[in-house]
Amino acid sequence: MEKIERIIIKVGSSSLCNHNGVLDLEKVLLLVQQIALLKKKNKQVLLVTSGAIAAGMGVVKLSEKPEEVAKKQALAAIGQTHLMHHYEVIFNMFKLNCAQVLLNHDDFKEGERLEHLRQTLHVLFEMEVIPIINENDALAVEEIKVGDNDTLASLLVPIMSADLLILISDIDGLYDKNPNLHADAKLVSKVEHIDEAILQMIEDKQTALGTGGMATKIKAARYATQNHCHMVIMNGQDIHRLHELANGMCVGTWFKGE
Repeated sequence: MEKIERIIIKVGSSSLCNHNGVLDLEKVLLLVQQIALLKKKNKQVLLVTSGAIAAGMGVVKLSEKPEEVAKKQALAAIGQTHLMHHYEVIFNMFKLNCAQVLLNHDDFKEGERLEHLRQTLHVLFEMEVIPIINENDALAVEEIKVGDNDTLASLLVPIMSADLLILISDIDGLYDKNPNLHADAKLVSKVEHIDEAILQMIEDKQTALGTGGMATKIKAARYATQNHCHMVIMNGQDIHRLHELANGMCVGTWFKGE
């Protein structure tokens, strides 16, 4: 961890909201507190945050995510402002500034647009501002959607020359089999290389709030590690353990960068 300088943290909806889909400000506060500790260790941090649709659900008091695209996009529009307002207030409590960047898949295509994204993010780092990134769900159509924030976070790895990608979710890490289905499942603490044996461990489970299952996380890990970046999957219920990770302790599952 002493060699790690630039970190991308992706936090899922289930780690920011309660079981009713309402944004939990205590969880947001704890996340920001941990990021502040990383900043004190002179780490550069970029945050990829889920939670816009879930936050919108809380505002309009919906208990289930709707199926209709227009309704989900409307909830994203409502929730994104709600989410960013709280991030801004809480980051300011720790004397940190943040900036919102909304992206879709077209922003990652080689060319002028990608170069503008790279330059903007690097300038934000130079200004000691924490970029907070989400997919532009309010306007994205199927053809330009990234689809999930695990993938979105991994796509940022080569752009930012990141050293470490941390996926914070509702699972402890990679198990040798699905722990929701098998009582004898064992946590894999370190993965040196993603091979067929690792792929066979995947049994996906989606949640009512989130969109990314284990398959998307392994796909993100493969892309990140191929771009010389380490990756960690850890549980959002233990988000305070980010400082343990920063101190070199074993947390969740560590995927070694190639």
